[in-house]
Amino acid sequence: AKVIVSFIRTVLEIVPVSVFAILMEIVDIKEWRLKQLPVKVEIDNLLEYAQLDERHKLAMLTQELSIFTEGILAMEKTAIGRDVINPRNILEDGLRKELVRQCCAALHHNLQFQFNIDALPQHQAACIRSLS
Repeated sequence: AKVIVSFIRTVLEIVPVSVFAILMEIVDIKEWRLKQLPVKVEIDNLLEYAQLDERHKLAMLTQELSIFTEGILAMEKTAIGRDVINPRNILEDGLRKELVRQCCAALHHNLQFQFNIDALPQHQAACIRSLS
């Protein structure tokens, strides 16, 4: 029974990964592709500022995101042996795990420090060398 529960958790871990991938696309569209709408728009330029393709893609991604979460939340608790599988808890745990992974990846990518190892005390330089 524990093997089956572990397998189900592994299979359902794809949902939070997919949710974050969709969220990244939504952020990309909203931050980089959609133009800021000015206070006044001339009628001739209205179609240009409508950005119908980007807004359609944004709506499709938002619907896809809601389908993922609704699908998991619609599932009921299931008992396998003595273990009870609660899909909501699996979704929450998976979202937390993926959020931590995304934050760590962002911090690792953006926080890179350059320093002179030779200027550090000998014990600190040895510790840093052992890490790389």
